[in-house]
Amino acid sequence: MNKNLFFLVFFAAFVALSWYVFISGYLALPDNSIVHAVYIPVFVLCSFSFFLAFSLEKVMRRSIVMIFERIGGFWMISLFYFIAMALLGDLIWLTNYLFGIYPDFITKNLNETELAYFGLVIFLLILFSIIGYLHFRSPAIVKLKLSISKRNGNGGKINAVAVSDVHLGDLINRKRLEKYVEMINGCNPDIILIAGDLFDRNMESVRKQNMQEVLKKLKSKYGTYAILGNHEYIGKTNEAIKIIQESEIKLLRDSFEVIDDLFVLAGRDDLMNKNRKPLSSVIENCNPSLPLIVMDHQPVRLSDAVENKVDLQISGHTHNGQIVPFNYVVSLFYEMVYGYKKKENTHFYVSSGLGLWGAPIRLGTKSEIVCFEIDFI
Repeated sequence: MNKNLFFLVFFAAFVALSWYVFISGYLALPDNSIVHAVYIPVFVLCSFSFFLAFSLEKVMRRSIVMIFERIGGFWMISLFYFIAMALLGDLIWLTNYLFGIYPDFITKNLNETELAYFGLVIFLLILFSIIGYLHFRSPAIVKLKLSISKRNGNGGKINAVAVSDVHLGDLINRKRLEKYVEMINGCNPDIILIAGDLFDRNMESVRKQNMQEVLKKLKSKYGTYAILGNHEYIGKTNEAIKIIQESEIKLLRDSFEVIDDLFVLAGRDDLMNKNRKPLSSVIENCNPSLPLIVMDHQPVRLSDAVENKVDLQISGHTHNGQIVPFNYVVSLFYEMVYGYKKKENTHFYVSSGLGLWGAPIRLGTKSEIVCFEIDFI
């Protein structure tokens, strides 16, 4: 499916679902022209803010576009819960229509009951948003000990700190990045690994906030290494690469680096690069006696890593769905959505990401920094 067709299908589905939610809310509100005069424009603004932000970003002030982006991102996440609650309300109504389950006090006060249900939905949305924001703003530090049965003369242990899906831009701004850098450095890393989507899509925002100066403050024995994710391709790829280089971060694009003759670190380009190399080609000149760590943004075809005797693969991309129940939806498309797994002799870890997309909300998931204590035995 090409991009234009995908967008048309997505937009048509979005409009249909939004219309269903709109009608459900409209019917629940009092039959009052003033109430409807407020409800209609507010609903339309929220529904189309995301599309307005994309359409007007080149002709409108960035501060205004950011407002549309925030409203639209929040609405995209909220829409699912509105749909779920509207379906639940209609299911209850249908059950009553067929079996008459409503008690008398609801039947006699049906309009008031519908309005109360509408108010309950809004209250729960606000409550979930607050909880989701608190989950997002307090990233977890996940510690994982691994043993890799492969070593050369140097041997020993390393502390590798990995992050993915930071999504630097307007939502994840410089101030938040400064906090992330402080947290990462506080883990005392030997090496820092960024497994794709360091940026969101708006490279102008990253440049304007001079985020590369903050990224330079990442400190580790062997330096910071990164790969590209799909969002670097959605945005301006060349500008993203330039800022990564200015940040003194080593970018691996279907290439590898030998780290202090201790292990091999390989980085695959994202799947959005149609010309990305097979894993076997990326590592064909690696020393097979050294442990092999691979970064691959999207956790697809895990069998490739197993077949090529990768010792550890680190991925991201999924956000673990970001909000429940999308973690279950994402699991339909990926063998691994989140966490640790071992297949034969290959360790896998899929991070839920440090940043996020759309709105600063996580429900049932967490933002995280992953600290690997790797013992080469």
